[in-house]
Amino acid sequence: MQKPLVMVLAAQLLVLVGAVGFMATRSNTPAPVKHARERPLPAPEEVLHASPAKLQEPLASDGGEEWAAFPAEAPAKKERGHAESPPFEAIIAELQQGNVRFVEGVSRQRDVLARREVLGEGEQAMAVVVTCTDSRVVPELLFDQPLGTFAVVRLPGAQVDEAGARAVEDSVSRLHARAVLVLGHLGCHHVQHALEGAGPTRAGRPTTLKGALGGLDKADDEAATTASVSFAARDLRRRSKQLAKATDVTMLRVVYAPKTGKLRWLDAEPEAEAAPRSGRR
Repeated sequence: MQKPLVMVLAAQLLVLVGAVGFMATRSNTPAPVKHARERPLPAPEEVLHASPAKLQEPLASDGGEEWAAFPAEAPAKKERGHAESPPFEAIIAELQQGNVRFVEGVSRQRDVLARREVLGEGEQAMAVVVTCTDSRVVPELLFDQPLGTFAVVRLPGAQVDEAGARAVEDSVSRLHARAVLVLGHLGCHHVQHALEGAGPTRAGRPTTLKGALGGLDKADDEAATTASVSFAARDLRRRSKQLAKATDVTMLRVVYAPKTGKLRWLDAEPEAEAAPRSGRR
């Protein structure tokens, strides 16, 4: 009678051990992961070309997230190493609208992995930006553009030297960029340093930044920055015969305000000084 009782107890013990093991395994099983829908990638046949009307189309919607296959995210043409540059007017229209998005805090979300894969095939840029070394000035963010949109030349106060001028020429030639933006910013300590050492205004066209800032009120940051950007654009054209003679490249002056995020396009202001431009008038 004792043997059957032992067998029953042994069986019950096995059942209990099995149940405990099952519960332990279940508690360690990770919950299923809900994968978000993948964002649509730009079509392979797309190239960097869009009209102002196309650039103004509303963003596509994907699961409540704003995203769009922006023209500048299209693959580069492998045989040329870069994408075909869009019309100059389309470039400026998109850059202006991009800054509006940046100011309003609605920058477009981008598929960085896909864009990085595209750029692995070769460098491209639709514009060259000459700007300051200041860490707050990041052209891709200010204009709300993806990687590979700009060839950036950074110099203190955005003031070019011979090496800087050659770098701009190289980018324009290799990448067929149609716009050169001279981008200054308010609160630039390089400009303030030059302003503090500037003397009285002298006759003739100034050949140094201190000369260009001579006679300005040291407290007027806006005027000093505008003058420095204008001088930098004029000096770049003076140093580069290639840019001065170019018929398909336009140079524009832009001032960035770090506190507001807004950009001033000096060449779009009727009261602004005549812009040192090359190419389209």
